Amino acid sequence: MNSVQLLVGSILSMAAVSVLLVAVVATSRIGRLVLDASRQAAAAPYRGLLLTVAAGDDDSGAAAAQVSAVSDRAWSPVRDAAVALLSKVRGEAAVHLVRLLDERRELDKARAALRSRSAVRRARNAHLLGLAGRDQDVDVLIPLLADRSSEVRMVAARSLGLVGADRAAGALIGALAPVRRRPGIPTAVAAEALLGLGVRALPAIREALTTGEIDQRVVAAMVAADGAYSGVLPQLRDRLVNDQELDVRMFAARAVGAAGSRDDMAVLATHTADGQPAELRRTAVAALGELGDPSAGTVLVQLLADPDIRLAQLAAEALARLGHTGLDLLSVVALAGGRSGRIAAVALSMARLRDGAELYSGVGS
Repeated sequence: MNSVQLLVGSILSMAAVSVLLVAVVATSRIGRLVLDASRQAAAAPYRGLLLTVAAGDDDSGAAAAQVSAVSDRAWSPVRDAAVALLSKVRGEAAVHLVRLLDERRELDKARAALRSRSAVRRARNAHLLGLAGRDQDVDVLIPLLADRSSEVRMVAARSLGLVGADRAAGALIGALAPVRRRPGIPTAVAAEALLGLGVRALPAIREALTTGEIDQRVVAAMVAADGAYSGVLPQLRDRLVNDQELDVRMFAARAVGAAGSRDDMAVLATHTADGQPAELRRTAVAALGELGDPSAGTVLVQLLADPDIRLAQLAAEALARLGHTGLDLLSVVALAGGRSGRIAAVALSMARLRDGAELYSGVGS
């Protein structure tokens, strides 16, 4: 057999293997689609009953009784339909569905499945316990924050946020640190879960701002900013001024702008000064607009001429948020022309589109 024949044989063999792989993938995908369609069809007769239970229209209990009476063999797709519906509802609707699942011992099964060797099973059942929102499940979800699977760790964090128990806050912040050479949960996931706890997370946020590691301080300041938590303002002011980590200072500035008072205008204005990091200056400018104190107008109008054009634009946007005081200042600068005037004119136009022309009657006249 010469080299040409060998080459042709190799190409034909590779083509055959490729065709076989495509066939296997296609068969597998078709099989999943058929299985999904079959499960959907099996659950279809019970969807109306589940909606009746969730809507609280099952006064006689007949709908719940029919769903509860489904045989064990036929239950799996009905369970999946109930969990899917549970993920879309809140309040009393969720309570009715959780009660139904509990009667079928699904919550007990979910707690037991958290010890499964399968990460998929652990994650899926942690998700169900989060949707169920039972305070008692916090203690079985917290250990999953150190699970060997990153997916399980993230699902556990989100589930703890859904349950909303205050004792989960410290565990969520602690889970940001690496465990046994595994990375901690992502900061965005921790922040989302902590926001789910609301003001119940404040003691843990306060402690993290005071003594936490870098990631913990970042998340604590991020949550305080997004939640506009005035209860940790002393710690936020301290982090803004004294923290060595730029991200912490930036989120602290955002939080002071969101939750502070006119007493905070001076400290934010200080951090707009030349010599501060550019990112922090921009954040502090935006925070002054969020704070909304008209006395910030004097500082902001001077920044319209700053060499950092993005900072100048943010200053103009912040002025537009100060009411008539800021709008009058923008009008004066716009009439003067130049680069600052163009920036001011754009901010005025955007504010008109956003807030309506009636706010501007008499402005600059």
